[in-house]
Amino acid sequence: MKLLARFAFGALAVVLAPLGTGAAQSATTIVVTKAWARATPAKADVGVVYATITNNGDTAERLENLSTPVASTAMAHETTMKNGIMRMAPISGGLVIPAHATVVLKPMHKHIMLQGLKTPLKAGHSFPLEMTFHHAGTIKVSVAVGTLGAMQAPTPATAK
Repeated sequence: MKLLARFAFGALAVVLAPLGTGAAQSATTIVVTKAWARATPAKADVGVVYATITNNGDTAERLENLSTPVASTAMAHETTMKNGIMRMAPISGGLVIPAHATVVLKPMHKHIMLQGLKTPLKAGHSFPLEMTFHHAGTIKVSVAVGTLGAMQAPTPATAK
């Protein structure tokens, strides 16, 4: 009887192990919080999104694609300072989030650049953003819009 119970338990573990591991890896390894953007002037063609991305997984993760209905394109950018000149450029190969680490997208550093805005970003409103990661897949985020020139996320109560 003990041998039969061990066999049944072992067989069940073999069958369920891939299901449990895969679901946990894709569903909980990446957590995106505090997604926000600054309001933009009426004729602006570009906007910027900031957020906090935490990787709870055991392997590094890479943000590979971004999309939103409010802009033609969205991509990870980085602001650098060289010889007193500030430059913004796309992050080559995608934004890497190391295992068990948090990457904060913030003004004057790493951020998400929105190009070809279809409508101005209005303070107090929000918009959807899809973030596609190499392992975790696509995560949908709501981006709260703060005031023009804001340097931090708006309070949750102000987003519509």
